[in-house]
Amino acid sequence: MQREDIGQQPAYALVDAGFGAAKDGLEVELFVNNVFDRLAENYRYTECAAAVCGAQAVYANVYKPRLIGLKFAQKF
Repeated sequence: MQREDIGQQPAYALVDAGFGAAKDGLEVELFVNNVFDRLAENYRYTECAAAVCGAQAVYANVYKPRLIGLKFAQKF
């Protein structure tokens, strides 16, 4: 069975935060995505089933690393 080959995906929780302000049509926002910089696995996969291809590498798609940013906007 493929689940035994791939293994169980670990549980994870992600935290995003942001703070913004607006005045006279100008807006600014400070944001942080993935605050605690968790290496969370979105999913795991192999290229081929072990019954067909034998032992092989298991790949994992991970969530984006921490991102800190500043957004500016102006409304006309």
